Amino acid sequence: LAYYQGIPAFMGRSTLRAREAVGGYTILTMRNDSLIAAERTPGGQTGKPWGAVSLNLTPPVESVADSLLPDYSVNKKYPDVHSEWIFNSGYTMTASPVCDDRFAYVGDLSGTVYALALSDGRVVWKHEGAGSVFGTAGLDNNHLVFTSADSTITCLDKSDGNLIWRVPTNNALVSVPVIKDDIVFTGSSDGVFRALDMHHGETIWQYDSVGSYVETKPLLYQGKVIFGAWDGALYALNQTDGSVAWKWRGERTNPLYSPAACWPVGAEKKIFIAAPDRYMTAIDAPTGATVWRDNDWKFRETVGLSTDSALVFGRSMTDSVIAFETRRSLPATGWAMDFAYGYDIAPSMPQEKEGTLYWGTKNGMVFAARAADGGLKWKYKYQNFLINTVVPLDSERLLFSNIDGDVVLLSGRAGSEH
Repeated sequence: LAYYQGIPAFMGRSTLRAREAVGGYTILTMRNDSLIAAERTPGGQTGKPWGAVSLNLTPPVESVADSLLPDYSVNKKYPDVHSEWIFNSGYTMTASPVCDDRFAYVGDLSGTVYALALSDGRVVWKHEGAGSVFGTAGLDNNHLVFTSADSTITCLDKSDGNLIWRVPTNNALVSVPVIKDDIVFTGSSDGVFRALDMHHGETIWQYDSVGSYVETKPLLYQGKVIFGAWDGALYALNQTDGSVAWKWRGERTNPLYSPAACWPVGAEKKIFIAAPDRYMTAIDAPTGATVWRDNDWKFRETVGLSTDSALVFGRSMTDSVIAFETRRSLPATGWAMDFAYGYDIAPSMPQEKEGTLYWGTKNGMVFAARAADGGLKWKYKYQNFLINTVVPLDSERLLFSNIDGDVVLLSGRAGSEH
């Protein structure tokens, strides 16, 4: 039993079983005067109640102290930062938008994919009927490709949302496709990584030995397709035929430490990743050998690259963003800055555009800093929900989605901290 803003509530368990043979979950029963909690095991019986709270609160909760509410005072410090438009889908959204010059495209957990006008956020078209869309879509000049929880890879005509093809797989999908030279590269949850023909969905090649599911966005770099999976490995496949170039693993082999959520980046013949083992790692792109590893800052699952490829950015688990020089054979800090965003492990990648580095946090903060030296330009509090990987439009504007189903075009005047 806990109290949230003065209201009694339960913190229910998940189906994770810890040391028990079978997991469980919480069943809540609502009565006229009480809320009762009991545990049920999958396929089993509901146990005896382990907790209850009265719904007849005396005195009733009529107001909440300001100290218990999200703090938006930072927005007064940067009055030039504002939302140009907001779209809400009404459903949870874990995918980031992708965009071209005119439209943004994003899916949500209702299985709906939207095309939104960048000018005002209005819905241009929507495609319904897919399973829940967890992953960011792939985009080229004419096509939009996404994966979904109904185990399919789907290609739409990006101009009108009409279906072009669908490819079934053998498990629910949460992965991010990448399109290059009329080929779709995407991981899956059935142990297969696929290269598909962009126009018809036919298999060009497939690699059948991925040890667990893939959620990341694969990196195409120096003729290789590079991606992590939840089996502890980072894979490098030859782009032409899907054969294995190399596989990399860290010292901690437990799947929980997999480099699977971050989107890897490449520069100076190196691959850069961050994983739950708390390390930023540089890997030799031709051979898969470890070049350097750094855990002085306790990184976790966030990595980004400057547009000139000179710096690789990582967010620490507490407060700081660090920029490493990509050309060095040992970890060399270009800059490190404390942004006071608190404890944060959201896998939201820092992204740079026209000299501005943007990122979001789990508690709804959005930051803009100078990519060259880390100087803060502005920060903005948007609601209190996790911000997915942001999409910079230019040095003053960015697009982002949050887990509450909002898509926001945010604008901020360039400048230094007031």
